[in-house]
Amino acid sequence: MSVPTRAKPKTSTHPADARDTKMAISLRIRPDLKAGIEELADRRGMPYQTLINLWLSERYAQEVHHMRPAELADLMRRTRELLAQLEQRIYPAAPPAGKSEHKRERTR
Repeated sequence: MSVPTRAKPKTSTHPADARDTKMAISLRIRPDLKAGIEELADRRGMPYQTLINLWLSERYAQEVHHMRPAELADLMRRTRELLAQLEQRIYPAAPPAGKSEHKRERTR
């Protein structure tokens, strides 16, 4: 009796299939949307699932790498605060007039 072997995952050279492992999901979409995606994928010469995966990957990258204006403004505010703190450490405030940090030696 032979022992069943696990099927190896399919490998592809297409950029959308750059990840080593993928996971199957179930997605409910309108039939007309699926037909349109299949038609676009045929024009590009790729399977429709690959096109969907490519679109999802592109959109994910946009969401992760592009901040919304409010997030960017908050980041800029925090950056200015940190720069001000660094400037204070590098260039401490001058001592009050009349008081010097260095004491002069008196000559007798």
